[in-house]
Amino acid sequence: MCLAGLCYCGDDAGDAKGTLKGVEKQNPPGPTDPSSSLASKVDSTLFNVLCSVEDNVKVLKLTAKEGVTAKSITYGSDVVWEDKKKSCSSAVLYMDGEKPTLAVLVTRDDKNNKQSKVYRYHDGKQWKDGNENKHKKKLEELKKKYELTNLITLSLSEPDPSICRAVETNVGGIPAVVYLLKSKKVNTIVNGDKDVWKGEEGEKCFYCVAFLKENKPRIVAVGAESSARKLLKYYKYKDKTGCRGKPGWSSATSCAQEINALKTHKDPPKKFTLDLSSLKEDDERFELVKCGRDDVNRLVTPQPGHLIERIVDGNLEVWTASDNQVCYLCEYYPKSASGKVKLHIMKNKDSFSFIRFQKVDDKWKKK
Repeated sequence: MCLAGLCYCGDDAGDAKGTLKGVEKQNPPGPTDPSSSLASKVDSTLFNVLCSVEDNVKVLKLTAKEGVTAKSITYGSDVVWEDKKKSCSSAVLYMDGEKPTLAVLVTRDDKNNKQSKVYRYHDGKQWKDGNENKHKKKLEELKKKYELTNLITLSLSEPDPSICRAVETNVGGIPAVVYLLKSKKVNTIVNGDKDVWKGEEGEKCFYCVAFLKENKPRIVAVGAESSARKLLKYYKYKDKTGCRGKPGWSSATSCAQEINALKTHKDPPKKFTLDLSSLKEDDERFELVKCGRDDVNRLVTPQPGHLIERIVDGNLEVWTASDNQVCYLCEYYPKSASGKVKLHIMKNKDSFSFIRFQKVDDKWKKK
């Protein structure tokens, strides 16, 4: 298995309990601006402020305004740093809730013009000088605190558009939904009121595909990773599980036969060549979704009974399927003379991978 970062776009489905809701085909929501209330507490006459999040921790990135000499950094009434003999050109404030608790500054000595880094931390009562090692230790503690408090649950039956983009597709005759995650903090997957998967030992989900029967997830492939490993896990729905025989989800090492049994199109699929230079929304062979800023990007999934055998860009070759390869999602990012393609591939019903291509000098090259 080789799975890594994704893009988002997505199709309506049923509304019965456990069936799919919110599987859509519409433009993804634009990025939301971070709360300006945090930035407003920094002196705007001295610094430009950018709000961000790094490893679950809110940060404020300060850059001294042109022509300004910043001898201090304040946050509301708190003095984070002050030095009459030095000026600050930039700083990063690490937030614990609504207040900064760590700070890293780039300063310059007025006398010898020497640049240096200054580390500061708040001990609960006041700001104090620190050092690089102490800063790293406290920052790791802060990251762990917010990693535990900001974990997210992915619902297969009612996907939250702020968490993922649910894309309806067809995988060699098998109806499926790909959940393209917008968050790196998903550690639980549910379907209706049933738990499907829970991360262990710091595991997070980074990719998820649900194979359907009568529009309901019945087999789920979960790409999970931790600091120590990356692996693919399978979960299948059973009408009876455990000693009490209640319905639920159980793990499996492989589900190739079970996945194949979910086929709704038994006849051999009609193979076709996908031409990126002439994509049309009304083509009977594939579903086309426009997404991204100004709808410039393209998301292509094969229609039931069809299979992408080859991908070209006009007279340029991009990709040709090898034995048992099924491309169930093609992400296309055109940009003037350049461009990028990412293919989602399943092989032998139990192996998933991505294949990436980039257009360089009028040729598509595998990355």
